[in-house]
Amino acid sequence: MLDTLFSINPVISLLVFLTGIVLLGFIPYLLGYWFFGRTADEKAANHLLRAVGMLLGLMLSMNFASVRSEYVKIQDSVELEAKEVGELLSDFKRLGSDDATILQDKLLKYLKVVINDEWPRLAKGSQSQKAQELFLEVEDGILAINTESQYQQDLKARLLKDIDEISDHRAARLYAGNVSLDWFIVVVLIGFLISSFLLCVNPARLSTLIFISCYSTFIGLVLYSIVDLNQPYHGLTHVSVKPFQTVYNTLSSPPVQSLGE
Repeated sequence: MLDTLFSINPVISLLVFLTGIVLLGFIPYLLGYWFFGRTADEKAANHLLRAVGMLLGLMLSMNFASVRSEYVKIQDSVELEAKEVGELLSDFKRLGSDDATILQDKLLKYLKVVINDEWPRLAKGSQSQKAQELFLEVEDGILAINTESQYQQDLKARLLKDIDEISDHRAARLYAGNVSLDWFIVVVLIGFLISSFLLCVNPARLSTLIFISCYSTFIGLVLYSIVDLNQPYHGLTHVSVKPFQTVYNTLSSPPVQSLGE
């Protein structure tokens, strides 16, 4: 059900999710108030509410920090990979050989495939075989470069170092596994329903209903953010392909001639 919800427009899915959480929060409160509101021990209910609320907050904060950390790692890997690709292209130009020119063209094709083909596939949980093939061709091409001077040997060593780092960053963004949140969501919703039920000791006034709405909305926002961050390539907080686009647009454009030329 959540997969279907998160596959539609992110703004619509957020509104639907929050609406569902708010309505869900009213159900246990109204049932509790109807059956136990006048007979429940208010002091005991408030003690239990504080305990459940603290545990619920702890669970949400720890999981939010965890998925946020993984999201930042993927985002950093994308930026570092784009940076290393830019440096690799610059070193190909410095090398100036026919082999380097061919590899430069292949690396630009790799960037184009990543932007236009691999990124949409990552949002659907798959990868681009074409991008992987082009990357391996560039890697093999660097190993096969013939050097004739110490300068070229030093450049080749730098190229090998760059392609090795790119491979690490690529693997980090491709194979970062999404954590299964099914059990976590179930436990959070149970805690949320219990805390909403314990609010039944408060009379059903407008202020109480507004409080429950705000509480439910906040829980829904945090829970939605956790699920959204756990799917880094689509949703409201998706990792941007812009670093690759910037490198491609900068290095694939023809050099601008000066006014004196």
